Amino acid sequence: MLQSGFTSLHCPSFRITAPDAAGFGCTQRKRNQAFTLDFWVDHIVGVMDGLEVEKAHFVGNSFGGALTLALATRHPERVNRIVLMGSAGLEFELTEGLDAVWGYEPGIESMHRLLTEFFVYNRDLISDDLVRSRYEASIRPGFHESFSTCFQHRAS
Repeated sequence: MLQSGFTSLHCPSFRITAPDAAGFGCTQRKRNQAFTLDFWVDHIVGVMDGLEVEKAHFVGNSFGGALTLALATRHPERVNRIVLMGSAGLEFELTEGLDAVWGYEPGIESMHRLLTEFFVYNRDLISDDLVRSRYEASIRPGFHESFSTCFQHRAS
C-alpha cells in the first residue's frame, strides 16, 4: 500500500487507502504474469476483499481512472462514487505529454524531463531527490517491461 503523500489527509468519515497497481509499485511481479485490465480489476477486488471492504468510493487519476471505470463496469456493486482526473477510458488523440510518458525509457534526465515538462505546473516542486526516487522506482526489476506492455499503441 502506498502511504507517503497521503499522510496529511485526515477525514474521520472515511478510510483512505492507496493500493499499488500490480506491476507498477512494490507488489510482487509473478513470472509470466500478463498485465491486463482484467488482471488489474481482479487485483483491486482482491485488495477490497482482503480489507473486508464491500463497497467504496474511488478517486482515479490517469491510468487509475481507467482502472476505476473498468471496475465500475465489471463490478458496479463494489463501487459507490467515483472521481476521475485526467482519466483514460475512451479513445482520444494521443497528446505529446502522454506519448512522452508512454514512451519513457529509464534515465535520470528522462525522468527529470517528464516531471518538469508534463507532470507539474510549478517546476519548483521538482527536487533532485524526487527525480531520483521516481527514477529508482522506474528501474525496479520488471517494472519497465510491465509498464511498456500497456502502451504498445504509441504515436511515435
